[in-house]
Amino acid sequence: MDVDEASRVKQHVAACASCQADVESWTVVIGLLPYTVASQAPPTAVKQRLFAMIDVPSEVQPGAPSTARSRRFAAGRWMGAAACSMALVLVLGLLFAAERERSNALMAQLGERERAIQNLSHQSDQQRQQMNSQLGERQLQVQRLVAQLDQNRQETIFISKAVSQPLEGAQAGARGKMFMQPGSTHAVLVVYGLRPPATGKLYQVWLATTDKDKPVSAGTFTVGPDGAAMVAIEVPAPIDGYGQVMVTVEPAPGSQSPSNEVVLEATL
Repeated sequence: MDVDEASRVKQHVAACASCQADVESWTVVIGLLPYTVASQAPPTAVKQRLFAMIDVPSEVQPGAPSTARSRRFAAGRWMGAAACSMALVLVLGLLFAAERERSNALMAQLGERERAIQNLSHQSDQQRQQMNSQLGERQLQVQRLVAQLDQNRQETIFISKAVSQPLEGAQAGARGKMFMQPGSTHAVLVVYGLRPPATGKLYQVWLATTDKDKPVSAGTFTVGPDGAAMVAIEVPAPIDGYGQVMVTVEPAPGSQSPSNEVVLEATL
């Protein structure tokens, strides 16, 4: 452009926001043009043709460009526009490729985080199930303990109002005591000093009306390491209707009739 054209363009750009944006974008593109191709040394003939194209005759006055100059200017402008367009396409292609690569990386990170969240959720579900199972077991243990304590309390009240009958046995140090109330079908047997039965064996309580005549099973039990146990006894008839009590060793889970291995016995 000559001086007048450049002045008019500058005035227009100063007042046009759209053209200002175009100028800024093209300035960036033009700044990237030197990096689009590798530097090469042009042949001498190219330099001569270039200077021949820009050579202006002395008779041409400023402000009145010749036809040839106008054509050269138009051709140069179109060549510049084409070069800028190619550079813009290249830059946009590079930017698009970079953004796509970044998008793929972000999607991969998002997938990893989703899998991590799923794993954490699965682990949380497993831990919650384990905690619920443990809580259920603890509640059952508490219920059994409360029931045992309540039974012990009731047996203690029963024993406090009952009469007792000592039991003697063949095992050294083994003793027992039967607590009864007349007219009751319930009794409590407390033993101590008994050896834990062998594997597959247990202790069984028997009641008979006379000396070992038609004995009735009154329950089975085992003892801990200290050899002690408290056994609740329930029989069909009142306790004071029986005349004999004994404890024998029987195979688990119990026998229909007593064995000859009697460890404790007493006459009621």
